Amino acid sequence: MIATASTEEKRKLALELGADVAVAADAEGLKERLEQANDGRKVDVVLEMTGGPVFDASLAALARSGGW
Repeated sequence: MIATASTEEKRKLALELGADVAVAADAEGLKERLEQANDGRKVDVVLEMTGGPVFDASLAALARSGGW
């Protein structure tokens, strides 16, 4: 599972709670960070509750056969 969070503290907590990887949640570069965290591939599932540019970047990282 790849988590996104706005601060280092929140990313650390996500890792402590079981995320495999945690990346910065800011929209700029998010698609690339998500794909890099997924071994260069688009992700299969996105659970996103922020909206706006973060939604757009998360959707861009979703594989064609992925789920939303």
